[in-house]
Amino acid sequence: MKASVIIPTYDRANILAYTLHSLARQTIKNDDFEVIVSDDGSSDRTVDVVREYEAHLNLRYTYHDDLGHRTASTRNAGATLATGETLIFLDSGTLACAEFVESHVREHQDGTTPRAVVGRVGGYDTAASAPPVSLQTRLSGSESLTVAQARAMGLADMRDGELARFEGDIEAALLPWRLFWTGNCSVRTTAFREVGGFDDRFVGWGVEDVDLGYRLSRDGVLLAWSEDALAVEYPHPRATMTNTENNYRNHRLFLESHIDPEIELFLSARRVGKDVHDAAVEYREWIAGMGIEGSALEPQEISSFVGRHAVFGPERSNDLDVLVTPMFDGTGPWRRSVGLDTRLPSGIFESVHISGVYQPIWRRWREQLLAEAGRLAARVTLAPDLGA
Repeated sequence: MKASVIIPTYDRANILAYTLHSLARQTIKNDDFEVIVSDDGSSDRTVDVVREYEAHLNLRYTYHDDLGHRTASTRNAGATLATGETLIFLDSGTLACAEFVESHVREHQDGTTPRAVVGRVGGYDTAASAPPVSLQTRLSGSESLTVAQARAMGLADMRDGELARFEGDIEAALLPWRLFWTGNCSVRTTAFREVGGFDDRFVGWGVEDVDLGYRLSRDGVLLAWSEDALAVEYPHPRATMTNTENNYRNHRLFLESHIDPEIELFLSARRVGKDVHDAAVEYREWIAGMGIEGSALEPQEISSFVGRHAVFGPERSNDLDVLVTPMFDGTGPWRRSVGLDTRLPSGIFESVHISGVYQPIWRRWREQLLAEAGRLAARVTLAPDLGA
């Protein structure tokens, strides 16, 4: 079996039918791929829709009880059943163009380096509630939707700005895992299982895909973009407020799951609307300028150091108890952090001093560094070259 297409779903019977309809009209032979619908506890007609397509697809169905929005574990349940060499993840209600499965399979046959492929999702818009007329017309017929026809609709992908900037080369964008969205993506089954699949601790909407992309990238899997593995989202209502709350909680989990200041940088930049790539370039130049290789030791736990003094920067002084720094080659208690989001309790220190080593990134991050230092201590002092 060349590929397994995994579709998580919950109470979306009507638009799930569009997805299965599109997969039944692929350019690749039906015998070369399977479709696994993984149900997160639907109470609508989902199982009936699946049965309607059993005669047209190599189709399997798995169900677990409704215990809340659990997309990560739902995708994992589908992946557990998969027999294909490549796993393709496609959202329920997303239409696969006729060349979709064949394009994903082909991407994994090029070269020997493991890769994870991200495909275009035309029309993905969190504010949209109705499909464009051209898409409605296409769905009214029995023929497949080709890549050429989908492109002619002019449906944008929310990542188009970043993709144009780097000419479609995701790896050229620093922190490329931030563009790994599972609405349309694929990865070799062995690579997926080697990193442990999705982290089931992510519940609700968002971030479980970026976390997977991060772990795949860290494990040496290259991320690649495909224009040909094109899918089109059928717009549908969203629980915007709930999604926002879940997204924030999952951001915290992502940050706390990996000791990596670049995740802290990414999340901080997104939160305040700064350019992620430019911030990462500046950060890496700053770290290189420090000339510090970094400690081989894990940072020591410092949550019990209440009432002490801290310094943002890899510089010790006589009255210092704790360092907050992304890189450090000494010993003693420290928190590996840029200083934008230290993950420490509020009011833990008597004072925080921001050292002059922060000068190269001070202009971009001044407000956020001062806010975090002020959250940790009532008294904040600055090195003279940082100014007032």
